[in-house]
Amino acid sequence: MTLSTYLESYLGTTLTNQLNWSTSGSSFDFIVEETLSTYGVSSELEATNLPKLHAIAKVKLWEAVLREFSFDFDYTDLSSSIRRSQVFENIQKQLNQAISSAYQYLPQYKIRIGKYNLDKNDPYSNTPYSDRTV
Repeated sequence: MTLSTYLESYLGTTLTNQLNWSTSGSSFDFIVEETLSTYGVSSELEATNLPKLHAIAKVKLWEAVLREFSFDFDYTDLSSSIRRSQVFENIQKQLNQAISSAYQYLPQYKIRIGKYNLDKNDPYSNTPYSDRTV
């Protein structure tokens, strides 16, 4: 399965149709290119870690979907109210979840382990009052 086909399947029929995206056109090409760039390879064949590829692809997919829906607006008249921003909020939640799942594969993700020395003047520290400096 190509990455484009995977993304189309993952996105589902409802959103794919609403966005008017398909693998037969070039709808997913940009997302695939962004995914491969973030992964650090130039072709899908070089991407040997499928969980990493799919996690990064989901982030890039939701970023693209969010851009598409970012121009929708809420509408209210005397008899009805349409809150299209709800869709934007739901997509933002999906993006956040995808980022959370992909953190371990993203290049900017780093875990630092060390000791942090609190300021002795911090009123919430466990430093005895007599040891604090003024």
